[in-house]
Amino acid sequence: MARQVLYGLLVNYTKNLGDDIQSLAAAQFLPRIDLFIDRDNPRLPRSIRRELEGNAHVKVIMNGWYTLNPLSWMPDPLLKPLIISFHVHPPIANIFLGRHNVSEYLKYFEPVGARDIHTKKLLIKHNIKSYFSGCLSITLDYKYNFNGKYKYILVSDLDKNIVYLVESISPGIEVISISPNLFINIGESILPKSTKRKIKRILGETLYSLADNTMFNFFDAHKARVINPINRLRLAEKYITLIAQSKLVITSRLHTALPALSFGIPVIFINDDLNDPRFAGYMQFFYAFTPEEFVREVKKNPSLLLIEQIPAEELLNKLKEKLKNMVKSFI
Repeated sequence: MARQVLYGLLVNYTKNLGDDIQSLAAAQFLPRIDLFIDRDNPRLPRSIRRELEGNAHVKVIMNGWYTLNPLSWMPDPLLKPLIISFHVHPPIANIFLGRHNVSEYLKYFEPVGARDIHTKKLLIKHNIKSYFSGCLSITLDYKYNFNGKYKYILVSDLDKNIVYLVESISPGIEVISISPNLFINIGESILPKSTKRKIKRILGETLYSLADNTMFNFFDAHKARVINPINRLRLAEKYITLIAQSKLVITSRLHTALPALSFGIPVIFINDDLNDPRFAGYMQFFYAFTPEEFVREVKKNPSLLLIEQIPAEELLNKLKEKLKNMVKSFI
């Protein structure tokens, strides 16, 4: 007799709605959601384990950012994962991937689909077979198909001066400014950025990242659990609806930019650090600038705000279709 198949959805407890967009991208492929699974502590409650053991396994798309729990993360043995669109936070990679049980788990389900080129290199460095899958959020058009788009320019998580500049150069075009932050980071509000930089210099990047994952995010994680996963998914749907109805997205956020690409919307990507490892593999699909470069370029060439074409769009579409087919085959 075949074992029963249940479907789990990874959910996140952070201040960043971008994490919930990751969950939404996975949810669109599932025939149903039987249970929610915490991305950073993917263990089933004991009562559910007793009910399922020997009779069922739980299919789960294991995508997203890893992890706020690098010292004890380990998925439940009843989970049957597709590990795809997987990102490892670089500063804690050696600690996380250096744990024998983590590396053995990933090897058991290899090849691991890496969300970015840098993660692929990290996994291969730890002798885990990997390939660049791309991020699952570039497939949001699989389920979500919005009508009446191309209404406005959407600006996400950028300085007000850039918003004002875009408005002044685009008379007659509505400019909407939004942020995917659900609430203020308490750790950041207590500690000034200058103090956090000093702590980082003293501790070094690895130890600082461990502290950041635990102490600085403790309050956010506690508050985030007040918002249940269904409501977080609804907020994520509202957010991607705003993205999908825009004509151009200007953002510093990867998880605003990638959903825009999924809907065929060009992206001007503005970030102080364009070499951030999280962006590796995607820059070819953006018009990318530092804030200073963007201000200089758009003043010199206002038609930049009229772009309609995604660079390397044919390559992007191939990446999207391959990713969709792999997930559908797993489900």
